[in-house]
Amino acid sequence: HFDYHGGPAGTAIMIYESGGYMARRAVWWLAMSGVFERHPGLRLVITEQFEGWWRQTLHEMDVVGARFGPDMELAERPSEYVKRSVFATFQDDPIGPATHHIFGADNYMWASDFPHSDSTFPDSQEWIRDNFQGVDAAVRRKIVHDNVVSLYGMELG
Repeated sequence: HFDYHGGPAGTAIMIYESGGYMARRAVWWLAMSGVFERHPGLRLVITEQFEGWWRQTLHEMDVVGARFGPDMELAERPSEYVKRSVFATFQDDPIGPATHHIFGADNYMWASDFPHSDSTFPDSQEWIRDNFQGVDAAVRRKIVHDNVVSLYGMELG
């Protein structure tokens, strides 16, 4: 047991440790154990993560898969299951818009995190404008609107 609140920066350290690795580890557990293969309709949404971790994680999973593939008994590389089954949200992380081509524009969802105090609201439109510069308008629309509507089966009237 760690006393995160007993010293300087405790809360910041707790947030960093409970996010990151611990929040993302379900990705490789579900992909590499074959759960996504056996349940192709299963979707996992990873929220409030900084998005720079995707490239390295997908690469590492595929390297491990190539080395230990017979033990995993998967028909495809682990990254292929992740790209079909995992969705990621990001809030005020400029890496998200810049790396959609790595993970896939269909799997990213931008979130304002409203009504939390660290939300981009009421400046969300400005954040989107400033951080999606150079991103194709159709890709931007997917990330800030279409993907969440599709994933959650929303009907917008």
